Amino acid sequence: MSCYLVENDIIKSIIQNVKIILNTPKGSDIYRPDFDTDLWLLLDQPINSFVEGQIYSEIYQALTEFEPRVNILSISISNYDKPKISIQLQPKNSSEVIDIWI
Repeated sequence: MSCYLVENDIIKSIIQNVKIILNTPKGSDIYRPDFDTDLWLLLDQPINSFVEGQIYSEIYQALTEFEPRVNILSISISNYDKPKISIQLQPKNSSEVIDIWI
């Protein structure tokens, strides 16, 4: 029995990579200590305009650095009591738009 972790469909691969990037705490990969984000720390705080700005910045910086196959179209936060984050991405050289919720 084989187990494949590599996704061959480019859209599915991007979605998979974005979720890994945003859901893995920074420093948890000992071989890449700067990989991923501190997003999990921000989502445990009360959401105000300062924290909201930090969330946008953290997502933007991480995706710009670790997922170069996409352009970020938008990042939005809803339901501040239990934050839901929506990210719209567009693969480079494509007109398709990807919506990801975290």
